[in-house]
Amino acid sequence: MTTKTKSYFAAVDSPFRLFLMVSLSVFAAELLVMLFIDALPPLSKWSAALIDSSLLLVSIFPMLYLTLFRPLTAQIRQREIAESALRQEVEKSQALLRNASDGIHILDRSGNLVELSDSFCAMLGYRREEMLGMNASQWDARFSAAELATVIEKQFQQGIRSQFETCHRRKDGSVIDVEVSGFPLQFDGKTLLFNSSREITARKRAEEQVRKLAQAVEQSPESIVITNTVPEIEYVNEAFLRTL
Repeated sequence: MTTKTKSYFAAVDSPFRLFLMVSLSVFAAELLVMLFIDALPPLSKWSAALIDSSLLLVSIFPMLYLTLFRPLTAQIRQREIAESALRQEVEKSQALLRNASDGIHILDRSGNLVELSDSFCAMLGYRREEMLGMNASQWDARFSAAELATVIEKQFQQGIRSQFETCHRRKDGSVIDVEVSGFPLQFDGKTLLFNSSREITARKRAEEQVRKLAQAVEQSPESIVITNTVPEIEYVNEAFLRTL
């Protein structure tokens, strides 16, 4: 059965509606034929039957066209336009998703990967075909499987945007720091988790360097004073305080 034929039968809401429309068409056609025959001079029984059947065949098709096929054709056309618009919107959304700069990954409630962006594949070093269907525990390097399941379930239950830091393990075994933000959304009647990972390895390293520097300054035996351009003292270490 072709797509067009399927659409035609789908447009008929119920067998009763189809029966009613066909019955009304046949009734209207037969009524017209009877009125036409009554206007003719008296005919023999067989002549009247022959004319009746011939005219009925000729008139029934226009009636069916006007009452059934034409409305259904218009309905089918409207559905095709709506389906085409929906298909274009889905393709547009998929293109935006696939080409997003952040590592977008959509999970079901079990943490299985339903959809992802190309950048997420590149971030973890996998091919798209390798990642689809994977569980988040297969690339998360911070949480245990049970802990990660709790984190994901909490994201679903909150119902709003959430954010947390974790680590992702790449295909080659290397580990990167990431910031994950996400929120649940409805898709095709199911609730899915729309997560986006952004690598923050460089930021974490910079923060660690700042922490180490601050610790070194604080523990230095030399007096250290930091002022602004006024000048006003903004910071002194413990060694300076001991000199007072």
